[in-house]
Amino acid sequence: MLLSLLACVAQDEPEFDRKAALAELRELKLELDQTEVRSRREHLQMAVHERLVRFLTTPPWSVVIEEHGGWLDLLFELHETLGRPDEELDQTLTTILSLEGLDEGLAGRLDWEMRRRLLRAGQPAPDWKLEGLEGDGASLKDFEGQCLLLYFWQSNTRSSKVLVESWLPVQLERFAGKLQVVGVSTLRADSLDALRQFATAHEVRWPLLSDPEGTMQSSYFTLGLNPYLCAIDEAGQILGVGRGWDGLGVVERVLADHLEGRP
Repeated sequence: MLLSLLACVAQDEPEFDRKAALAELRELKLELDQTEVRSRREHLQMAVHERLVRFLTTPPWSVVIEEHGGWLDLLFELHETLGRPDEELDQTLTTILSLEGLDEGLAGRLDWEMRRRLLRAGQPAPDWKLEGLEGDGASLKDFEGQCLLLYFWQSNTRSSKVLVESWLPVQLERFAGKLQVVGVSTLRADSLDALRQFATAHEVRWPLLSDPEGTMQSSYFTLGLNPYLCAIDEAGQILGVGRGWDGLGVVERVLADHLEGRP
């Protein structure tokens, strides 16, 4: 339904107050979140859906991203609230991105969001090739056939020390022989010598790689979060992504679901 409405962009509609429309959408979502009566929820869902489509399809597209950019975050929230399929939202973003006259800043944000959404369970993990402690390179293909846990870290942070001294050894013991851990240093100042010293001091028993230019951080959309983890299955598909400390539990669950009970 949403895609068919997106295709019918009304070219002759008078300009409307996009800021007021955004405020109305927020009010409707708040009411929807607080309503438990099924018939009322269905009515609100339809109202939100119709207004959201109009907001997304009504020209002109002289949108100032700083003033109206909040609608994109609201789009994701509403999409989740309405229970729409992920594939539909991906197609919707593609449709919006193809509209003529789209503000460059907004187009850039949409493109970024589309690529970020690709980093979710069931999607292929972005490929990479980075330098290791021994000066040799390592890539995603090198770990094909293994369940891989990537973690992004910085040697000067407490969270990194907690990960390598406590959390990661527990996971390796729990999934002994089934899990390969790889650490990716995101600190530009971390030379290979500094990484070697860190590995020795903390008895790191897995590969450590350096990403000083941020290439891999960009492709995995780490957003500077520390810790940030990505679990990848034996075929190179993403099992799950853990963002921040709350993400550790997410990764533990997806690893348990995937590995426990396997020989």
